Amino acid sequence: MELPLINTIAQKQREAYLIGFLVGVPVLIYFLFVNNWSVGDLLTSQTFWGLIAVDMILMKFLSGIGIMLTYASVCGIVLKLSSEGIKGNKNLARILKIVLLLPIIAIAAYGIIKISGIFTIPTGLDLIETAVAVYGILSLMLFVYIIPAIKSVFQPEYEESKIDSIKRKFGGVKFSLWKGYQSKVRKDHGKVYAKEVEQYQDRLVNIRSQLSGILLLPICIIL
Repeated sequence: MELPLINTIAQKQREAYLIGFLVGVPVLIYFLFVNNWSVGDLLTSQTFWGLIAVDMILMKFLSGIGIMLTYASVCGIVLKLSSEGIKGNKNLARILKIVLLLPIIAIAAYGIIKISGIFTIPTGLDLIETAVAVYGILSLMLFVYIIPAIKSVFQPEYEESKIDSIKRKFGGVKFSLWKGYQSKVRKDHGKVYAKEVEQYQDRLVNIRSQLSGILLLPICIIL
């Protein structure tokens, strides 16, 4: 998929921060002007909270991916540590896998329910929900945007080269052979599930990287 403008912005994220600041400040001054230079009136205006709601949707969506990555790491560790105990017992391995998947399903269902109320002012968040939201958004800003911007390493790829495509296909064949050997010969189902979690993490990291590049400029402008 070719996204030349987005790719340029993603590769020059510090410039995107500057553009967001230069565009956002006049907008802020305008909203202060129409609200009689009253910060209090601005903070209670529908326009302000509408913009905040849009920004929260974007940031909570990206931070939610980060939280899923964190949980996936936990699942991978649990599966690796349990691999010896469930070796040769496919039913037990499946039960463990289902138990680990339940929180993911619950989080996804909760997110779908909450998305319907995203355009309301958040006044009733409980302690756990607030902590998760704060952790997700702060980790997003720090580890996805700020640190990579300082190191100049935030360059999400939107196009796959032929060599990368060949490597991916070869890796898929190699994994299928390894999975068949581990599952049918060694009966090490825990190790197989742990490897599947690692592949899921890699795909999720790539998706988050691309989305963070696409959403970088609108997030900067609104903030």
